[in-house]
Amino acid sequence: MTEQEGRAEVIRVAHEWSGTPWVHMGRVKGPNGAVDCAQLVYCVYAEAGQIDPSLYAKVEWYPKDWFLHRNEDRPLEIVQKFAHETETPKPGDMALWKYGRTFSHAAIVLDWPDIIHADVEAGRVLLARGDGGRLASKSPKFFTRW
Repeated sequence: MTEQEGRAEVIRVAHEWSGTPWVHMGRVKGPNGAVDCAQLVYCVYAEAGQIDPSLYAKVEWYPKDWFLHRNEDRPLEIVQKFAHETETPKPGDMALWKYGRTFSHAAIVLDWPDIIHADVEAGRVLLARGDGGRLASKSPKFFTRW
């Protein structure tokens, strides 16, 4: 799969998750499913054939408020295993925002600043702007697998 095909597949799969309810550590697509922001990125990349799902098949439990009580950047460490930081995001890349002490909110870039993410406040996966709403005051880091 070429880079262009890989990016297009990530975007296609990400849109299929739109409307999935936000549930901590969920990994099930659809209106009766469940997903959080970290698992959304994992599931989309795995389904799109961009990461080996067996490498991340077992998810170590993490509390919903990890970012308030820990200093370890676990989400950042996981993303850095299969992607590298980039300054200019392209469709299919990831964005991570720092909340509390750590980078703890993830999204997939559609066409920056347009993103798709599992939004705890909205209670579902939705399209949004990465430079708007409560994300406007935060500077994301961008990561690409290509």
